[in-house]
Amino acid sequence: MNITEGFIIGLTSLLKNRLRSLLTMLGIIIGISGVVGIVSIGSGAKKLVLTEFERIGASNEIVIWRRDRIKQGNKWVRVSSSEYLENEDAIAIAENCPDAKSVHTEIGPFDAQLKYYDKDKISKVIGTVPIYQNSRNWFVDKGRFISDEDIKDGSKVCVIGSRVWDELCGKQENAIGDEIKINGIRFTIIGVMQEKGNTMASQGWDETIIIPVTTVQKRMTNTRYVWRIQIQAKSFELVDEVEKQAMRVLEWRHKDAHDIFETWTAKKEIKNVEKVSMIIKGLLGGVASIALLVGGIGVMNIMLVSVTERTWEIGLRKAVGARRRDILLQFLMESAAISVAGGIIGILSGVIFGIGGAKLFSTFVAKGTEWPSVISFQSVLIATSVSFIIGIVFGLYPANRAAKLMPTEALRQK
Repeated sequence: MNITEGFIIGLTSLLKNRLRSLLTMLGIIIGISGVVGIVSIGSGAKKLVLTEFERIGASNEIVIWRRDRIKQGNKWVRVSSSEYLENEDAIAIAENCPDAKSVHTEIGPFDAQLKYYDKDKISKVIGTVPIYQNSRNWFVDKGRFISDEDIKDGSKVCVIGSRVWDELCGKQENAIGDEIKINGIRFTIIGVMQEKGNTMASQGWDETIIIPVTTVQKRMTNTRYVWRIQIQAKSFELVDEVEKQAMRVLEWRHKDAHDIFETWTAKKEIKNVEKVSMIIKGLLGGVASIALLVGGIGVMNIMLVSVTERTWEIGLRKAVGARRRDILLQFLMESAAISVAGGIIGILSGVIFGIGGAKLFSTFVAKGTEWPSVISFQSVLIATSVSFIIGIVFGLYPANRAAKLMPTEALRQK
């Protein structure tokens, strides 16, 4: 008997006892379904983070800012240094970091009181530079963005988010060119940004006002300092190198730069998501493994019952020339057939579970996002292999017991 013939006999046996076979496979179905579903949701988390970062142009991003406090011993103490980030630091980084695609400064976001004719609104204001819209993957929909000339002159111009345009200006096209008061200072509206939506990464962007960073410095903060420097590496692989290059430039320009300035990269955030995902997969995978173990024990029990029920059949097969290994292979393949069938049903259930779980996450956890369910070929292959191995391992004892039966004793059992 070859493996294929044994497998076909196993499937035939399954079809003869459908209800018993289904109950036997239940543990395997639950275990495999859990593994596939959990992996698909966990992989979806990584894809979601990458997608969200791509939406705001941040997958290759490095952010540098000045610390307010540092830890000394067991205490957090305020940074007393007079060193701050400046526009010139960003220029120096751009000139000395060959692997940086873009560099820009930002001040904000900070709350500001808006007034447009008789309408008022509290909104967020960001001071930045022209390259901001390319770095953030967020572009002007109407009018224009701030220009190098605006930065040079410290112009009182602003670009408003789509929600500000809707709530204050009633989506009127002639609002471009009108004046709006920001904290009592008159600004000219020169453009409206594209609608970004309230996703995880772009929460509140549509309610933001963008003005030249030099205007914020001259008319609002009265300093030459900036809150942070945003850098984009040329590729995801170059993020760590660009981070080092940028910090070397700051060390050259500022005393104790490593103690004063802190960095954040999207790459680190993605790695953290992967770690959390792996921990969750491990914990829930452990629970699924228990279900698989129970399923395997169920397979072994039902195969022992099958051996007992078919003792006469085994004796007859041996009497007409079946070898010990033929009987062993027959029952091993029957056990594997039960497990693989359970695995296939489990994979299909896991796909449904993954899609449903992703929908629940989108509704209750990550509101406003489309949490994807990622079914990988690797997880399906692993699930199928595991179910086959369970069938072989837990079917080995019953198969061996059947193969050891003596023909004369087996034939007396009818």
